[in-house]
Amino acid sequence: MIMGRIKILMLLSCFLFVTGQIFPQVGINTDNPNSLTELEITNIIDGGGNIIPKGIMVPRMSEADRDKISISDASSANSLLIYNTDEDCYNY
Repeated sequence: MIMGRIKILMLLSCFLFVTGQIFPQVGINTDNPNSLTELEITNIIDGGGNIIPKGIMVPRMSEADRDKISISDASSANSLLIYNTDEDCYNY
């Protein structure tokens, strides 16, 4: 009885250790995202092997909406990207 509990405890401990070391990446239109990235987006290719031109749409907002973004830690705002509709430009 005690040996069974010890085995279960050891198995759970190993499982927690192994899963704590996994860093999954997310890929869009790819089954093998680059291991150095958090998100990889690749081109869409049609049945004939032609690339279908697409882009990425970042959040669009006015300067007033941008200024409403509450950021308690200034370092958390690094690389935040929006499209400023008042000035027709990107802010980061």
